Amino acid sequence: MNIIQVHLIEGRSAELKRQLISEVTSLVSRTLGNAPETIEC
Repeated sequence: MNIIQVHLIEGRSAELKRQLISEVTSLVSRTLGNAPETIEC
């Protein structure tokens, strides 16, 4: 399992955080060749 931690400064909306998690998961999945289900953000 791949675990990714992102630290953000306060003030980001919940929607923006969801979008970031989705994009990071997709990028890591494509780059490492892992299924998105194996990536924890």
